[in-house]
Amino acid sequence: MPILVLALVCIAFFVWSNWGRAKARAELNRSLDPIWDRMRQPKKCKWVSGRPHDGGLREFTCETCKVTAYSGNPKGPQQCKKGIGGGAL
Repeated sequence: MPILVLALVCIAFFVWSNWGRAKARAELNRSLDPIWDRMRQPKKCKWVSGRPHDGGLREFTCETCKVTAYSGNPKGPQQCKKGIGGGAL
């Protein structure tokens, strides 16, 4: 019986430690991504106008990074929206 308990504790520790390392690695990658983007010069977005929406907003799609964004400016958003969640990367 003690061997079974020891085995379960070892398995639980192994699963917990691997899950923790994977989560920490993902957090580190997420925090280092902006540094990589600053080191290289990204291409500027070329916004293509789409259909208008309520509230004066218009849908725009970037030809460079294929992200969809909404803006009240007739020329499109001022900044790239690639880093914001929910867009196609």
